[in-house]
Amino acid sequence: MKNNTKWITYPLNTQLAKKLSESLGISKITAQILINRGCDTVLKAEKFLYGGSELFYPALKMKDMGLALEKTKEACRNKEKIFLFGDYDVDGTSSVVMLLKTLKEIGAKCEYYIPRRLKEGYGLNTNAVKYAAQKGFKMIITADCGISNCKEIALARELGMSVIVLDHHLPSGELPDANAIVNPKQEDCEYPFSELSASGIVYKFCTELLGSEVYSELKEELLAFAALGTVADIAPLLDENRLIVKKGLKNLNLTSNAGLNELLQRKELHFKKIMPWHISFIIAPVINAEGRVHEYSDDVPLGYSQVVELFTSGSNGNLPSKVSSICADNDIRQDIEKRIMNDAMEMAKEEIEKGNNIIILHNDNWHPGVIGIVASKLTEEFLKPVVIIGEGGRGSARSSVNFDIYSSIDRCGKYLESYGGHTFAAGFKMDYRNLDNLKNALCEIASNYEVDSPFRKKEEIDMDIDFDEMNKELINEFDMLEPFGYGNQQPVFITRNVTVKYEPRIVGDKHLKLLLSQNGYTLQAIGFNMAEKKDILPENEYFSVIYTPQINNWNNEEHIQLKLKEIVIE
Repeated sequence: MKNNTKWITYPLNTQLAKKLSESLGISKITAQILINRGCDTVLKAEKFLYGGSELFYPALKMKDMGLALEKTKEACRNKEKIFLFGDYDVDGTSSVVMLLKTLKEIGAKCEYYIPRRLKEGYGLNTNAVKYAAQKGFKMIITADCGISNCKEIALARELGMSVIVLDHHLPSGELPDANAIVNPKQEDCEYPFSELSASGIVYKFCTELLGSEVYSELKEELLAFAALGTVADIAPLLDENRLIVKKGLKNLNLTSNAGLNELLQRKELHFKKIMPWHISFIIAPVINAEGRVHEYSDDVPLGYSQVVELFTSGSNGNLPSKVSSICADNDIRQDIEKRIMNDAMEMAKEEIEKGNNIIILHNDNWHPGVIGIVASKLTEEFLKPVVIIGEGGRGSARSSVNFDIYSSIDRCGKYLESYGGHTFAAGFKMDYRNLDNLKNALCEIASNYEVDSPFRKKEEIDMDIDFDEMNKELINEFDMLEPFGYGNQQPVFITRNVTVKYEPRIVGDKHLKLLLSQNGYTLQAIGFNMAEKKDILPENEYFSVIYTPQINNWNNEEHIQLKLKEIVIE
């Protein structure tokens, strides 16, 4: 096995798998996978497989949801202007789009504001609060931010504005003095599921505002944006998130939103079956690019966002030009990222040689809009938490391993001007004069972790099975488990006592194609980026393979193909 990956096989629950299989008419293998995904009752498994929007939890179970709804309705009745402040990423802009469309539908007076990453940074800021007050707004609703903006929200209240926070980030110590805080991660919130993205929270808020009135087309559109934000923010595709994404993806395929249709057409996804990976690797990077790298001229009002305009201006909003602009932003982002990645990779290798359990890099010339992407790639490459600090003291921290990067950043809060984040991702702003103190503190925290355990990547294997159990009907049955993504991986199996039949082939320079045999059953397999494994495969000796099975269609013929994740030579 790879030295840097620890494979963990779920324990078999034969008795429960038999019960689920018989009750739901599915194979015992699929039943075991459902158990692995937390479905330990027939009811939970049935909800996972067949659940619809009627199975959403009541929104009013979320702390302060009722209060937030009442305050918003009151503002609408009084014709008060509402200021919608959202983050610049997909989760934030999707949330603002949902709020804007919903509030306008019910007759509210509202405007949005997306901060400039380079000029204003993350979260609600005092200048935006003062701007809102000067323009006569009486209410601020924050989306995908606000939970850590105590000072800014206090200022808003002093200036006579009410504030509603719709956020999903981890609260850190003192909560802001907002009129209502809707965040299922609050300690005293009794909502059954705490892992909603901001767009998931906003979706539930908006549908409650719309009430039982028809609005069916708008509600379907909102669900599509909720799915977009949920996947892009890497929220786990379990429980209510899975319901949002499962139904939202269908709405994305047939969306009535003109701007979203224009973007899907440009990326050649129109009317295709959109899956989470399409969002993660094709759609989200384009939407995120504006916030990362776009530089607006001084004559463009602060708070303006082409992304929000694209999705809210209807069919008369010069949509091709807007899509071209954000696609061009993404091209720029890719160029900047490539340059930084080349430099950071070499610096990271030098840091690794020092023996530290955390990689901390800094360069005041690095664009803060892309250092988060670079940090993510480095932590995947080296399996260590990574902190990168760029221009203006703006930093991004990432961790793909068993290391809570947010709590570590939180412990270093005295060296930072502001910060926020999740278990595996955080962002902050600091004065470079505190750099040495921050580095020493983070290295000290990381040094208390054993290198061989938390910093090994852990991946799960669903079952140990033989080739004779694998068939097309079973693989097609796995479609019931979609959508796959973070928290709901494609089924992964291990098969032991395998041999190679015939000479393996290298395809496309990097990939390994081979025919595997076990107990007289033979299956094709492909190992992407595994060409180097060809020379170490044993001849006439047994080994094991870890893989995801799939149906491959070639020349109108279907056959089973194993997508290899690891070749295990004992």
